[in-house]
Amino acid sequence: MTVVTFQDPRGSPATQTTDVAGQVRQTLWHGVPSGLSAPPDLTHLCHIWHSRAMAAAVRQGMPLRERKTQALREAVLDILLERVKGEGFDDIAMEDLARSAGVSRRTLYRLFPTREALLAAAGARFADTVGMTDEIGGPDELSATFREASRLMERRADLARALYRSTVGRGIRAGQRSRRIKVIENVLRPLTAELDEDEARRVTAVIAFLISSNTWITIQDDSGLDGDEIRLGVSWAIDLLVDDLKRRTRRRKHDR
Repeated sequence: MTVVTFQDPRGSPATQTTDVAGQVRQTLWHGVPSGLSAPPDLTHLCHIWHSRAMAAAVRQGMPLRERKTQALREAVLDILLERVKGEGFDDIAMEDLARSAGVSRRTLYRLFPTREALLAAAGARFADTVGMTDEIGGPDELSATFREASRLMERRADLARALYRSTVGRGIRAGQRSRRIKVIENVLRPLTAELDEDEARRVTAVIAFLISSNTWITIQDDSGLDGDEIRLGVSWAIDLLVDDLKRRTRRRKHDR
């Protein structure tokens, strides 16, 4: 059994003793028991657990040389992210990064052939270090995805803000943003298939913006809301949009 402490929406902490690992295993391997529905956050937790388990399995099967190369890549990326957090610089020289990481320029280019490859890998590394996942089970999990992602980002809020504000940070986030939009586009497809292409693209763009660090940071800066309040407000907005899409899809199918 695991003791879980969580924050009630009304502000009072609550403690619950539950077999979290058992619930995750049950939902992941056997599905939800007949007649019950899994809470969205628990289902999302299953996807995160599965992603990490698969990543660990892949790494375990790597030859020693590949594991060393991967460890070196991660060390360089961690140094880059720390420098963005500490200095918030607007540009980065590969030679300067190589010196900071204690590797040769040739080794750095072998690990990351281009600046774009370096920034893309740094974005993936940030997502990995806070435990974010690209797996979303369906439209009804979108708000849970935002809640979980924002909790994870709060662990490294200083770095998330540095990535948001600096030129290098925006380059690092660009690859992750493209991936996120593609994932959300696929998740929404059952609900947007009945819309025309331009309308579907607009809906996807709005929901993808809501499920982003930009939204979390901007609302916090502009309104002074705390993390839990932002999660409640943005989750409401996402669920409202998804419910509207469901109604419109049903209406279009009925009118055929």
